[in-house]
Amino acid sequence: MKRLLLLPALAAAGIYLGTLDHGFVYDDLWKMQALAAGGDSCWRSALAPRGLTHLTYCLDRALWGERAFGYHLTNLLLHALAAALAAAAALVLTAVRAGRGEAPGASPGAGLAARREAVHHAGSRLPSRAALLTGLLFALHPVHVEAVASFVNRKDVLAFLLAAAALLFWRSRRRPRLAYAASLLAVALAVWAKEVAAAAVPLALLITDLLPLAGNPPGRRPRLRRAALRFAPFAAALLLAAVLAAPRLAAAVAPEAVAATTELRAATWTESTALALAAVPRQVALLLLPLDLSADWSAPAARRLLHPRALLGLLLLAAWAGAAATLVRRAPVASFALAWTLLTWLPASNLLLPLTPHYLAERYLVVPSFGICLLVGWLAAKEWSAAGVGARRRPAVAALLAGVLLAAGWRTAVRVEDWSSAQRLWSASLAAGQDTWRVRTNLGLAHQQAGHRSAAVEHYRRALAHRPLPLEGRQTLVRNLALAGASGAATHECRRLLAEHPDDFDCHFIVAETVLRRGHREEALRHYRRALELRPADRQIRQRVEALQD
Repeated sequence: MKRLLLLPALAAAGIYLGTLDHGFVYDDLWKMQALAAGGDSCWRSALAPRGLTHLTYCLDRALWGERAFGYHLTNLLLHALAAALAAAAALVLTAVRAGRGEAPGASPGAGLAARREAVHHAGSRLPSRAALLTGLLFALHPVHVEAVASFVNRKDVLAFLLAAAALLFWRSRRRPRLAYAASLLAVALAVWAKEVAAAAVPLALLITDLLPLAGNPPGRRPRLRRAALRFAPFAAALLLAAVLAAPRLAAAVAPEAVAATTELRAATWTESTALALAAVPRQVALLLLPLDLSADWSAPAARRLLHPRALLGLLLLAAWAGAAATLVRRAPVASFALAWTLLTWLPASNLLLPLTPHYLAERYLVVPSFGICLLVGWLAAKEWSAAGVGARRRPAVAALLAGVLLAAGWRTAVRVEDWSSAQRLWSASLAAGQDTWRVRTNLGLAHQQAGHRSAAVEHYRRALAHRPLPLEGRQTLVRNLALAGASGAATHECRRLLAEHPDDFDCHFIVAETVLRRGHREEALRHYRRALELRPADRQIRQRVEALQD
């Protein structure tokens, strides 16, 4: 048992050792600025959503200050523990029911002793092999790199870690009342770490009680009755949450709210749903064959529910749900694995409600990926056990498993290096075909910080050409252009921006500075005055106005 947990943990730690030499990249930078400026508000934030994750940031800051090593070390340890718990959860879920062992490799004509030996072999070895493979796959899955290499995104790893603990307590047979209470607490902590990542975990726990898994009552009705009693606290909490959130949910589907939330990618709830459906094939590809990875993804060009990509996504979801339902009796472990993936993916998918402008993100797949790892691990262990009876296919199975683990480890190692610097990270996104305004903006910043101003300006120009482009993105790009020395391009874009949003302080200042250098004092004074009206306390602007009026 200890080796089952230790090997995935060691694999997870080993593959991410390189992150300990990394600095702060992307979201880590602004989070460090916020932590430095927040002071004691760090602890007050514990009462806010995702407060548990924020407390871990506070702890890191208290221990390590500004040293990136410590923050990455925390992420590495959390992921190692998560991989161990993934193996432990798989061990519990794949346990063979007493008297119901299967002999995958025993033929109908085999002798009684051989068949008994095959049943014993499958029943005693399959769970441990499935658990080991599940843990290793979870440790090495490339889609986890974003959540481990960026300390800000540890919320997804933390949410899974606590969800796996909840699953283990939920299925525990020792001191059932205490284990049940511990499971409720673990779910609450998982929600406190990241609400959308853990929102569906109670439903997944309910499913484990309904399926004919080891430890459950043999009949449907006893299982249903027991599951209903155990799920009652969750049902009450979900009902209360739905009542409290109803006004906000209604407001969230208003066209203005949808446009703001999705950064103009969708104008209505229907369009957002179509985009979420169209992203499903890519989500499945990332879970099963994560070759192309990116820190930002473009939204599919599918704003209609009848768009071919949206219909393909709907078909995939229907097939996924249908497979989970079909396998309930024949392969309950596979049924649960499919159900876990689907249920834990839904809350963050934008399919039910527009929550984010990102219709696809690697970090959103950390919790759902456990279902895929469990499915592949269980199938591989079952095939290994079947091959072991005759020992004819075992070398081929071993080679296939080794190939999968090596490929996953190689892709993860390459992706870890992508997160070593901003320039490498965003260049990798561009190489993956994700030419978005956010990719171009951040790649421009990386070049600007390296002193490559001409390259930075070119990326900013390309970013400004993207549509849709949210107002905040346009404002950032204008400021970046000005800082990079491209005052002409910044002024041109500012004039366009002010025609739509006349109260933009930065653009008034940029235009005033540029035209003043060109000798247009009256126009400069006009823009300085407007900037002063927007920020009356700004001494620099007041001095410019007074100097031009003299």
